[in-house]
Amino acid sequence: MSISERFKTLRKIKKLSQTEFGERVGVSRSVIKNIENELVEPKELFIKQVCKEYRVNFMWLTKGEGEMFEDDEDYILDELSEEFNLDDLDKQIIETYLKLSHEDKMVFKNFLKEIFEKEK
Repeated sequence: MSISERFKTLRKIKKLSQTEFGERVGVSRSVIKNIENELVEPKELFIKQVCKEYRVNFMWLTKGEGEMFEDDEDYILDELSEEFNLDDLDKQIIETYLKLSHEDKMVFKNFLKEIFEKEK
């Protein structure tokens, strides 16, 4: 399957017209049509924008390797890391917290509340 076919497959899975698909990534219907019809090769920056907007695996879209969609948890954490300049320890803290049971989260929140109250 070519990159053009993968673009079309992605658009159809998302149930979007060429116009709707293009609008979400800032291009016209004709750009999407030309990519799908193999009249133009999409630039890497555009491909990355599509991957970000639709949470698509870059390697799947460009080479047909791996799963079509990014793992949502990893994708969201990567986005947060980039936006807030998180280091590995920050990411590990977040990942660990998310895996806690409801009860353990409550214990942790109460612990933090006590720390915050002492700082006042």
